Amino acid sequence: MGTKFLNPPSFDLDLAYKESAEYYTIIFILSPGTDPIDEIKKSAMRKGFSNKWVPLSLGDGQGEKAGRAIERAASDGTWVVLQNCHLATSWMPTLEKKVAEF
Repeated sequence: MGTKFLNPPSFDLDLAYKESAEYYTIIFILSPGTDPIDEIKKSAMRKGFSNKWVPLSLGDGQGEKAGRAIERAASDGTWVVLQNCHLATSWMPTLEKKVAEF
């Protein structure tokens, strides 16, 4: 099959941002051991968003906090980065509804 199928392509966050719009949600599906937070932080700084993004690690009881951050970001035009969504599977239907409302 070749290395094309063994090595994942490199990801260009700035290109993804350029191709997106304010009403698009960008979702990262990560492999174990990967963490895009540094790349997101650098991209936010390049775009003048250094104070306009909130990273939130989901887990026990963080769904309500994430919901408020998403609502605030939707009205302010800021970013919310939700990490560890696998720890809040029961909250994912709520997240889906919030995203659908956009």
